[in-house]
Amino acid sequence: EEWLARISLWNILSVDIETAPAENNRIFRLGAVRRDDRRTLTLTTTNVPDREVVRRLDELTTGAKFLLGHNLRRHDLTELERQYPGLQCLRLPAIDTLELSAIAFPSPPPDPFITATLIFNVVITVCLV
Repeated sequence: EEWLARISLWNILSVDIETAPAENNRIFRLGAVRRDDRRTLTLTTTNVPDREVVRRLDELTTGAKFLLGHNLRRHDLTELERQYPGLQCLRLPAIDTLELSAIAFPSPPPDPFITATLIFNVVITVCLV
């Protein structure tokens, strides 16, 4: 698949976090994926020291050129910076699929699968340019 090979050249780090609103938005779960080298990270951060979370995510960030996520700018980046200042991934240019969704769909389609598929296609198109 040519488009998969081309996306791999982008060295994208995709990140998602889960927070506990009742606990000052404490990040309790973190996931990250690198498409170019197939490395992944899944952490339940409750019993992991902050320095270990930073070390492991920074290790995965090395060599990445872009940071990708859904609601990345308004939520994930804010919480990552607040709770784990100095993370290397915070220095990467960010691609927020929520923002792409708003551009592609001024009024959201009724089916989340359709939305996800179309957003994926938008990202693929951007990567192929």
